[in-house]
Amino acid sequence: MGLALSVLFAPTPELLLFFTIQVDLLYLAVVALRAGDGIRTATTAYIASTAVVFVLVLANPWSGYQMVDTTAARGPVSDVANLLLHVAVPVFVVIDWFRNRPARPLPRWASLLWLAYPLAYLAVVLARATWWSTAADRYLYPFLDVPTIGYGQVAVNAAVFALLLVALGGGAAGVARRSASAATPSSRAHRCIHYCSAGHCRCRAGSC
Repeated sequence: MGLALSVLFAPTPELLLFFTIQVDLLYLAVVALRAGDGIRTATTAYIASTAVVFVLVLANPWSGYQMVDTTAARGPVSDVANLLLHVAVPVFVVIDWFRNRPARPLPRWASLLWLAYPLAYLAVVLARATWWSTAADRYLYPFLDVPTIGYGQVAVNAAVFALLLVALGGGAAGVARRSASAATPSSRAHRCIHYCSAGHCRCRAGSC
C-alpha cells in the first residue's frame, strides 16, 4: 500500500533510487520467488534498517538530517506512504520472518556478506550525484549530502549505518542458529540402541 501510494503520487524514475523502495521491491521478489533463507533474512535486515533510520534520523527533528521539516511541505499522502513504508511494512516483515525462521543455521559471517548490496548502493548514489546529476536533491538523503557535510561525515554516517546492518543481520543469523539448534534433535540424546530379542528387532532409547 505504501509502495503503491509512493508510485501513484510520485511517479518518477528517481523514486527507484531510494533504498527503501529498492528493498521493498526486493522483498516482493523474494516472496514471489520463494528465495532461500539467506536472501530472505538479508532483505528483512535491510527493511528493518529503513525503519530505524526513518524513525531515528529522517523523521527526527533533532537528528540534524530530517528530510522535510513541515507536514504541509510533505503533504498528508506523503506522510501516510512514509509511515506505511518505513513503519508498517518493516513490522510486518520482521514478524513474518520470526514466524518463518530459517530451518537451517546461517553462517556467522553472513551479515558481513550482506553489506555488499548497501555498499554498492552507496557507491552508485555518490557517483550519480557527483558526475551524472545536477539536481539540488541529487544526494537523495541529507546524511549523504557531500556539499553540505563533506565526505568525512558521509563516511562516518555510512560506517554507522553499516554497523546497524551488521547488528541487525548478525542478530537475525544468531536467532536462526538457535532456532535451528532447538529444532534439530540431539543425536546423542535421541540415539537408539537396536537389539534383537526372540527374533524381533527393537529400538531402546537412552543409555547412550
